[in-house]
Amino acid sequence: MARLHVGLDNLVAARAIVPPVVAFVRNAPSSQIVRTRIAETACNPAFAAMLADELLPMLRARYPVSADPDRVVLAGDSYTGLAAAHAALERPDAFGVGDVHLGHPRLGLREPPCRPARARQGR
Repeated sequence: MARLHVGLDNLVAARAIVPPVVAFVRNAPSSQIVRTRIAETACNPAFAAMLADELLPMLRARYPVSADPDRVVLAGDSYTGLAAAHAALERPDAFGVGDVHLGHPRLGLREPPCRPARARQGR
């Protein structure tokens, strides 16, 4: 996702999409960044609530962000992709899509790190 802005700029220039509002969320600096990244993002209901109840209203106050959840997309890769999917499942009132780019092959997870409380049907 490091060059996401380039791809979005190209899509806007080609008139393939309307100009999106994009917000990047970063983890606080820490000497234990991997541990805090996992704790803060992966299937954390508090993180999903922060996105829906704090970040989204702040963005809507400043930019023309749709009130229609189906037009609000979360995206991430690896654990932040898991967080995006989890937040979309946890808060369908706020987010219509969780776009997931998973995995680092060295994670070696045998079991998923979380199981969403519910799965959404028909989306």
